[in-house]
Amino acid sequence: MKPVRPAVAIILTLYIILLCHVCLCAQDQLHYELEVNAHLPARQFRVQGTLSFLVTAAVADSLVVMLSKCAAPPSLRVRTPGVQVARIDTTVNSGGDILYHIRFAKTARPGSRLELSYAYERGGAPAFQYYIDSTFCMAGGYGAAWYPQVVSLADDGTRRYTRATGNIHVKVAPPYMPVMAASRLKKDANSHTYTFRYAVPDIFSLYIAPYRRQEVKGRIPFYCFTLSSETDGAAVSARASQVLDHLFTLFGPLAIPDFSIIEFPDAVSEKTGIGGASLMGGILMPSNALKRFNYALFGHELSHQWWGNKVLSRGDNGAQMLSEGLAQYGSLQVVEAFDSSQAILYRKTGYPGYIPDQSGFWVSQERRSGH
Repeated sequence: MKPVRPAVAIILTLYIILLCHVCLCAQDQLHYELEVNAHLPARQFRVQGTLSFLVTAAVADSLVVMLSKCAAPPSLRVRTPGVQVARIDTTVNSGGDILYHIRFAKTARPGSRLELSYAYERGGAPAFQYYIDSTFCMAGGYGAAWYPQVVSLADDGTRRYTRATGNIHVKVAPPYMPVMAASRLKKDANSHTYTFRYAVPDIFSLYIAPYRRQEVKGRIPFYCFTLSSETDGAAVSARASQVLDHLFTLFGPLAIPDFSIIEFPDAVSEKTGIGGASLMGGILMPSNALKRFNYALFGHELSHQWWGNKVLSRGDNGAQMLSEGLAQYGSLQVVEAFDSSQAILYRKTGYPGYIPDQSGFWVSQERRSGH
């Protein structure tokens, strides 16, 4: 048997530790039926539907639902017979999201299914990972709560959105196309409705634009949703597929039905300060990042499929450092495999076309400046 390399041993150890610590006080079997009616030219984004879950002892007397800035107060109602609401208190977090503390008149029976209905117009007010204009809409699930996010408490008392299964029905008029990663898609051409089915619990992120779709077959099918005719979606997907295959050898398999590379406008990237994002089964990239394939960038973002998406930490303390550090380790390994002549430059002064602070030179500069 070949000895395990020290770096790989460290990765495996961290992987096991993290898996053992994903223990949240959450609603059991949380499920959504979401209907989105989006009209981008008018900046309208209407949402309605239901959420339901099996009541556990930890959440039998109250429910906390988070929503971002709506155009008007939302309608939130408990539909389960026999369950009455005593009161609804609201608080606002630092990001502008409203937390609705729904307290029941009597403790709900553990094991019973509780259902809540909702309806609201989200509107065009921007928030973190939420943006809408006449040509593009971004509703990132890890940003502002564009749908009624149920809050879970980690062991250290920090709050997290609860992952859920669901059917998300999105109605948009041509030429717009909605995109949601890591889901099964069914389209009704007559009603212009796209249904995304999540059988595995996830956080829901939705993007809408006049997309063109290109597909590349591989171990996992790749779909590239492009806006610009200058973007060669097939070439980007083919290279990204090779990178993901290499990361399988480092971090292990992924159970996702397909993979989505989603383009968004450079102007939106500049306005929101978002240079890209990784979500389970997909990555969001600004147009410029897709015109010239960058192994360091794609290596980092694709590594987040494991670190930050598949493998979770307990609580917030150190979580970003751990997930970002391991994603950066994956990035370096990708450069070593596919562009080895630049690997030493990446370590010293930075990889060409990638953020320069990921290098030894930047670290030494920060130390000299006392940061």
